[in-house]
Amino acid sequence: MKKQINWNIPEKELNLVFKIVNRNCKNDLLFSDRLNLEKDLITTPLNGCPLDFGRLLSFDEFNFAHDIAVIQRNIDRKTGSLKNCFLSRCSRRV
Repeated sequence: MKKQINWNIPEKELNLVFKIVNRNCKNDLLFSDRLNLEKDLITTPLNGCPLDFGRLLSFDEFNFAHDIAVIQRNIDRKTGSLKNCFLSRCSRRV
């Protein structure tokens, strides 16, 4: 049976995701559409790589853009997990 992607993000985390996406779009940091970035940020921590969204949001422009770009480059959109042994700079230890 194929594993389903977990989409059940707590509301507090979802609000941080929206702030991250707004910052990204406002500053035109990456060539990513809003919906795909939201989906990538929601599924990443729920499917194997917990993220500290508050920490990501506090990053300077370089580190902020780097983490988002690498998450989007390494996410497996079929499973929601990250490939290539990538860990975000804002990964949480569990």
